[in-house]
Amino acid sequence: MKHFSRLCLLILSLGFTGILRAEIPKMIHYQGFVTESNNRPYTGNGYFKFALVNQPGTTTYWNFDGSAALGGAEPPGAAISLGVDQGLFSVLLGDTAVPNMISRIDSVIFASHNQVYLRLWFSEALAGPFVLVTPDSRIVSVGFAMAAQKLVDGAISGPELAPAVTLGGSPGSGELAVEKADGSRTISVQADIGSGNGGILLYTANGLKETVRLTGAENGTQGGFLGLKNQNGHATVQLSAQSGPEASSLAEIRLMEADGTVMAKLSNEGILNLSRGDGTSTLILDSDDVDGAGGISLKRSTGERTVRLSGDLGANGKGGLALFTGDGLIETVRLTGSRFGTGGGFAQFSKPNGTVTIQINGDHNGEGRITTQVLEITGGADLSESFEVASSGSKSKAGMIVCIDPDRPGELRVSDKRYDSTVAGIVSGAGGVKPGMLMGHKGTLADGKYPVALTGRVYCQLDASYGAIKPGDLITTSDTPGHGMKADPGIAAGAIVGKAMTSLAEGRGLVLVLVSLQ
Repeated sequence: MKHFSRLCLLILSLGFTGILRAEIPKMIHYQGFVTESNNRPYTGNGYFKFALVNQPGTTTYWNFDGSAALGGAEPPGAAISLGVDQGLFSVLLGDTAVPNMISRIDSVIFASHNQVYLRLWFSEALAGPFVLVTPDSRIVSVGFAMAAQKLVDGAISGPELAPAVTLGGSPGSGELAVEKADGSRTISVQADIGSGNGGILLYTANGLKETVRLTGAENGTQGGFLGLKNQNGHATVQLSAQSGPEASSLAEIRLMEADGTVMAKLSNEGILNLSRGDGTSTLILDSDDVDGAGGISLKRSTGERTVRLSGDLGANGKGGLALFTGDGLIETVRLTGSRFGTGGGFAQFSKPNGTVTIQINGDHNGEGRITTQVLEITGGADLSESFEVASSGSKSKAGMIVCIDPDRPGELRVSDKRYDSTVAGIVSGAGGVKPGMLMGHKGTLADGKYPVALTGRVYCQLDASYGAIKPGDLITTSDTPGHGMKADPGIAAGAIVGKAMTSLAEGRGLVLVLVSLQ
């Protein structure tokens, strides 16, 4: 057997092949030199054991085979077989691809201890005996690079940056700027962007106008802030995580004109506020207008709310529309889905002092109802009821006089004899004058398709062959079907349909008659 009087450590080098963005390899490259007792280089297979220990060798930081720490005095149990050529051998410590090397090197060793030593044992045979190579070899700077996974302050300065990146700023406030090839600055990262908070600025292509501002806070606010500007540098969009100095302040999105006028503002309370060109708020959309219901408010240019649309108007559980006086103080119109939360649609109108004058109720005990002091009708001039009218050989048409039909209860017939005491009225609509009010009851005898004027002014078909007609003459039925004639007051009692208001000298034609049954 050959005898080895000593082992000589010739080279100790620690290398890392990773780049800054990749994970640092947990391995150390080690080269050594072995000689025999006659100082001749050894050639052949050798068996090695490795450990990382402290300076006195009393504490083991790492064993190649992952065995429990032995205090550095005793070698690990397993061994690594390495080829030795003319005394030289090499190994990657921590390379788990090497047989029996199952433990990688943790960078924490070099981050926690400023003195780390490599200890190794050698034997010609696997069975030993293993000789401790002395002295231990201290691992210096390369191994400690495993702990350099972040830069220390001041590690990078201007010369280490790319040509288009510069470091600067005022004293106590740093700046990182990125420039184009022509020298125009397009990106600036500043520690103090003017509000005591860090931020990022983006510029137009020529580097002259700031178009994007991202800061930790802005204009006295405390939350994050994003501002967008147009190509002229005027703010047009702002996003604020907190719109005021108080912790309860709302987050907001603002859309602005080039002069800074806020045209739209959306907050995280669910409120959208739209304004006119001078900044006056004119439209408000509120997701919680009343008791959780959404609402829309319209305002005048002077700020008074005059229109309100709410999902729960008056806390009755029904949507509604309210209109106000010009000063926004008195509600004068209210339209809701129901009155007091029940029934059908409801409309209410009030005087400027708030006194209710008109109510329209879609379900008043199951019926529609209008309540008011005065009802003015401008589209017609008579009060009519709906009747069915039998023609009796003459087709019914507007302006004809009709009488009660004794053979058809509730119905009428075209008049066809003079001084008929069953006269009932005049079919409305002739001469362009329509009924002002039309009554009837659907589904009953009190219904029909013809509007018959019972009172008021209506044009009537008259026949002057029985005598010329002048204003003030009483009108009764005639033998001409559907036509009236001038009545003789002495014999016309009970057969008068009305009084003439215009004249007819001869022939047949329309005469305006004031209907007044007598």
